[in-house]
Amino acid sequence: ETFQVLKKLGFRAEPLDWKERSIWISTQYDGHAMAASHGSINNLVAHATSVAVQLGYHVLMMDVDSVFLGNPFPFLEKSIKRRDMLVMYSPRQDQLGPINSGFIYFSPTKKSKILLRSYENVCLIKRQSDQQLWNHLLRHYMFQQIEYRILPRNMFFILWESATKYGYSTNVTLVLHSASDKKAERLMELGQWHLQPTCHFYDTQAFEVAHAKNLISNSTTKSSQSIWRSSKMW
Repeated sequence: ETFQVLKKLGFRAEPLDWKERSIWISTQYDGHAMAASHGSINNLVAHATSVAVQLGYHVLMMDVDSVFLGNPFPFLEKSIKRRDMLVMYSPRQDQLGPINSGFIYFSPTKKSKILLRSYENVCLIKRQSDQQLWNHLLRHYMFQQIEYRILPRNMFFILWESATKYGYSTNVTLVLHSASDKKAERLMELGQWHLQPTCHFYDTQAFEVAHAKNLISNSTTKSSQSIWRSSKMW
């Protein structure tokens, strides 16, 4: 129904009947970052981002394993001036750094439009990691004129190792991105797991499936529900 509404309004949209079309997303997702199905979904996200940027919009492309502790857009809109894109830092020295593809803010410049179209053209030859592909493209000599900046780590924080050691602070951090595996557990440790039974998007059945596939531990949900009960008592 969503696809039909978007199409009727003149938007370009991908239909959701994946298994009946050439684009197919595996249901065998095992909870690991950059698994095959995750990579396929990100292809479609990049395509949707490209369409919007080609139309002249500023676009934030981000993963769902992120928590907003504040409104990042005033900072992003101020910092994107005279730049093509702003990116979250990936503290790695291999092919998966220095940018984290889970949070990229695009300005609709000529260079960013070409970059996104180029990514669309080559994304089908990647194996799993869209982050690796983004970093490879930005290293290519053809894109050396791309004007991008890495966002301050303490404000746009990637939760991978020690949080406080690398500048995480609820008074400063605007976006918290849980990287790698055990995403919910990492957020739970910082008290930033907000998918409680009182949340409008809480889905008991989805959690049961997640437990069955070991996507999330039972201890995480029990801790989450315990925090929710404590908040109700207060």
